[in-house]
Amino acid sequence: MAAEDLDFNYEVISPSEVDQIVAALDQLRGRATSQTIREFLEECSTNIHYLVHDDDVNAFEAAA
Repeated sequence: MAAEDLDFNYEVISPSEVDQIVAALDQLRGRATSQTIREFLEECSTNIHYLVHDDDVNAFEAAA
């Protein structure tokens, strides 16, 4: 599905919600035994983090 086919509505996302979700994903990643699942969770966490945070990718990944 192409991006132009999606109906995006503008939504305000709070930084605190993003931080809570990222923390939960990081906990899940810590419990996963599958490397593949850990990598997907890390990518998901990074993508969600950047919904509201506009900092350096390397700084965020170093903290994870």
